[in-house]
Parts: sequence; C-alpha cells; structure tokens
Amino acid sequence: MNLKEEILKLKQELDVTIVAHFYQRDEVFELADVTGDSLEL
Repeated sequence: MNLKEEILKLKQELDVTIVAHFYQRDEVFELADVTGDSLEL
C-alpha cells in the first residue's frame, strides 16, 4: 500500500477531515476534503 492509499484508509477509519490552504503542496492539496485561503478555512 502506498502512502496516498494509507492516508485515504486512515481518513475513513478515523473519520477525519483534512483541510488545506491553497499554498499547500500539491500532494497535500489533492488529499484535502476542504480547501481555501485563510478566510475560507
């Protein structure tokens, strides 16, 4: 299992939400459930 699959599995198991600012790395941004800038988050 690669890292992305592991993160997706844990997100579901732990019932968590990942938030990411627009300035996050693409790897983080694509796994985020909520995205935006400082005012939107």
